[in-house]
Amino acid sequence: MVAYFSALCDLRFTAAQYALISAAASIVGRFVTGGTAGNLIDGLGYVNFYLLTTALALPGIVLFWWMARVGLIDASMGDAGKDDAGKTSGAESAG
Repeated sequence: MVAYFSALCDLRFTAAQYALISAAASIVGRFVTGGTAGNLIDGLGYVNFYLLTTALALPGIVLFWWMARVGLIDASMGDAGKDDAGKTSGAESAG
């Protein structure tokens, strides 16, 4: 979601545009999910609602686990924050 919102922003005004887009998405999301969740809780009950939401979250958790295992997460981070020797910048040794 962050990458999508960032792609919508003009580089000259990234901070302001990102703040406005994310705030608008948050407001819309609260109305949509708030009403839907309330109706689901009324219809299913709390226990079944939380079991349903846990089941819906499992594919994302499994995908994240797989990405970490394959190394896609480390590969996506690149070498940001590292100097030419591969050491993390700011981690200077004393002495």
